[in-house]
Amino acid sequence: MHAAASRTALGGIDRLLSRITYGHEPALRERAHALGHAAFLEEQLHPASLPDPAGDAVVGLFPTLTMTTRQIWLAHGVHGALHVPMVELQTAALLRAALSRRQLHERLVEFWSDHFSIDQADSQSGILKTQDDREVIRAHALSSFPELLRASARSAAMLFSLGNYRSTWQSPNENYGREILELHSLGIGHYTEHDVREAARCLTGWTFRPFSDPSAGAFRFEPSMHDDGPRHLLGLSLPGGLGVQHGVQMIRTLALHPATAERLARKLCRWFHGVEVDSLVTAASTEWAATQGDLRAVLRALLAPQAFAAAPIEVRRTKRPFHFAAGILRALPFQHADPRSLAAELAAMGHRPFHWPAPDGYPDTSAAWVGGLQRRWAFAARLFANQVPGVQLDLGAVFGSAPKSTWARRAARLLRGPSPFPAEVHPIQQYLDASPVPSDALRAETLALTVSAPSFQTY
Repeated sequence: MHAAASRTALGGIDRLLSRITYGHEPALRERAHALGHAAFLEEQLHPASLPDPAGDAVVGLFPTLTMTTRQIWLAHGVHGALHVPMVELQTAALLRAALSRRQLHERLVEFWSDHFSIDQADSQSGILKTQDDREVIRAHALSSFPELLRASARSAAMLFSLGNYRSTWQSPNENYGREILELHSLGIGHYTEHDVREAARCLTGWTFRPFSDPSAGAFRFEPSMHDDGPRHLLGLSLPGGLGVQHGVQMIRTLALHPATAERLARKLCRWFHGVEVDSLVTAASTEWAATQGDLRAVLRALLAPQAFAAAPIEVRRTKRPFHFAAGILRALPFQHADPRSLAAELAAMGHRPFHWPAPDGYPDTSAAWVGGLQRRWAFAARLFANQVPGVQLDLGAVFGSAPKSTWARRAARLLRGPSPFPAEVHPIQQYLDASPVPSDALRAETLALTVSAPSFQTY
């Protein structure tokens, strides 16, 4: 058999599942195997076609998720209760990642939330981020990059976060002008300080309606604030008098620039494969150019069966705490009465969603997270001991009447799937065998030890 084909067969559909989902869940694995790699990937690339009762139920738990910005402001902002929409959005992000059938979409929501990072703790962002999450990140995670970049540039949360909402022709704010070039599109080395200044001038007058307005948070272009002269940047010449089109045309140029295509292809390749694979980056960049940034086409190039043949099979990455917690909640039958305390648990592990203070988003490297394993153990111990308020696990139901001599293997199958690693299972079982009396405390320890094993801490 050809080497590439052999590696694809060896990894199988489970390699795809390990990259585009938050962890093992039997029903989704069965569907993936029934459909096959290409058909399952295509299904995940069209999340709107997938009924998602569990994901929809999460939305129903948190009233602010469906509120307008004005409604959130009246219900919580004027009363100084900004923590309510913040915690609801954070908790919902984790539960959606854990419970939704639309797993690839959720993985991309996390990716784009970091790429277009907004710190909820920054004043008005605590109110505005809910609309950004719903109408920018979630709505465009699988659309086209020109649409996504434009939606982000018009987002009240982004306009506020980087100060562009008050950028005028007299005093252009270069903060967002720089970040849209450096972080959101081209990357360092592909623009000049002149380009930063011109980008900022293209975006003068881009603001949003205030909380006092019935359409609070809606994008508003204010002509009196705009520098309407001619603009020249990145080889693009725009005549004067274009108004809002100065920004619109600049954003499309940035979104389709070859440097943007390559940078995002590399970033997405690292996100899904843990390493930059030049052949995959080239294939994804080629699709970017051919389809004008269609994200589904780009992801097909990165996640198709032949892509996994090119990606190194041995690469594993340390899960970020969000991924780690979602994997546990995904694998076991927890009851979520009032799970908002999960946001504080993520904070204790250093990975509270939408709380990275810099605009570059939480780091996406194993090295950034390997130092926090003790905090993960503490979280798992509390969770399995039913000490996390609002989240409950029936340990008896998880293990049933299975004898203690099978607990380690049973836990590994529940949390990792049907092929547990003997080198991890045997030491845990030896520990259990040394404990004479079965108990819920011992069952909880079994689960905590299992999620502490390397095979669960990585993907």
